[in-house]
Amino acid sequence: MSLYRTWTSTLVEELDFEREIAHAEHTRTLFKGHPYLYIPTIYPEYSSERIIVMEYIDGVKINEPEKIKEMGF
Repeated sequence: MSLYRTWTSTLVEELDFEREIAHAEHTRTLFKGHPYLYIPTIYPEYSSERIIVMEYIDGVKINEPEKIKEMGF
């Protein structure tokens, strides 16, 4: 399969938000009880294949190491 075909099929899968919702729920199950990982609640009744509605979480991005240090991690 060509690189283009691989890329386009992967992109289509990544843009299927219903599939992404299922992946997030599976990930939530896998990491249930993990003290340093929080997966936001997803509201499937407001979501579709084109939009994911989830809980807002105030936090720090992984690419902000100084802020992470300030938080004590």
